[in-house]
Amino acid sequence: MHLPSANLPSKPGSRARKALAFTLTEMMVTMAVFLLVVIAMVSLQTFGVRMTSITASKLTSIGYSLTALDAIRDEVRGANSVFVGNGTGALFTATGTVGNTLEIFPTTNNSYIQVYLNTNSGSLYTLHGTNSGAFLIASGITNHVAFQSMNYAGNIATNSQDHYTITMTLKFCQLAYQVPGKTYDYYTMEATMTPRTQN
Repeated sequence: MHLPSANLPSKPGSRARKALAFTLTEMMVTMAVFLLVVIAMVSLQTFGVRMTSITASKLTSIGYSLTALDAIRDEVRGANSVFVGNGTGALFTATGTVGNTLEIFPTTNNSYIQVYLNTNSGSLYTLHGTNSGAFLIASGITNHVAFQSMNYAGNIATNSQDHYTITMTLKFCQLAYQVPGKTYDYYTMEATMTPRTQN
């Protein structure tokens, strides 16, 4: 029986094959690093989706509110006369100073536009005359006094003021997102409007 000598060279390529193989420890370290990278990427993706949702919700609600403010501002600026008071729908009592309702007369006839804040539902409505239905223009409003008549110095005007501006303040509380828990977004919109035609 012939035994190979210990000094004989090994077969060509066997050493190269041994160099290419991974040990169990190297495989475990590689898998651990790969797992950490995957977890980091998933976490970043989840964070990005959440931030996109929050931003989209805020931009939508703010854009909706600005559209409402612009519509009311344009009606007041072009009005023949504007009265501040309290009311809901067709009912209106003029106070001349502060209230939850604006009654806007675009011309000298009796047709009017009423913008009123329903404090029970926190919604702002517009009503064109007594025969039409109320149209929702904003919701999620928390304040009860939305309109103030201001004089030239920025103080609350009285009924006897000849020149005045109308300040509309709307404080919003709207749901920002629901996951992982309900989170609300609070912001205030304010606009100052001056009717072009004044006594």
